Amino acid sequence: MKSLFWFLKIAVYMGCYLLFTTYWRHYGWWFIVVIALILIISDIFLTKKIEYYEREQTLEKYPRLKNINEGQSISIVLKNGDKLTNVIYFLLDNGRIYVYDASNLYGKQEKKTKDMTSIKLKKIKSIMVVDE
Repeated sequence: MKSLFWFLKIAVYMGCYLLFTTYWRHYGWWFIVVIALILIISDIFLTKKIEYYEREQTLEKYPRLKNINEGQSISIVLKNGDKLTNVIYFLLDNGRIYVYDASNLYGKQEKKTKDMTSIKLKKIKSIMVVDE
C-alpha cells in the first residue's frame, strides 16, 4: 500500500509538470498558483498517508510498542546483550525508538536532548514495561 502512495506521489508530480509546461502560456500567471496549490496539497496528503502506513507496518512488526505510552518506564534488551533498564519511552519514529535515561531526569524540570537515546528497532531483542 505504501508503494501505491509513492507511485501516486510521483504521478502527481509528473501530471503537474505536464499541465504546467503545456498550459501556462495560455492561462497566465494564476495557472502557476493553481498548479502549485494542487501540488502542495496533494504532497501533504500523500506524505501523511505514507507515514501512517510506515507506522502501521512498524507496529505490526513490533506489537509490544502498541501498549507502551509516552512517559512510561521500560527496560530494553538489545541483541548484542546490552540492557537499558529504567528508561522512559518518548517517541517511535522512522524505525527508531527514542528513550530518556530516567536516572538523569529526576530532579530536573526539563528533558535535555543529551539525555535522549535513539535505538534502531532492528537492534532490539525485547522490551519490557517496568511496573511502578
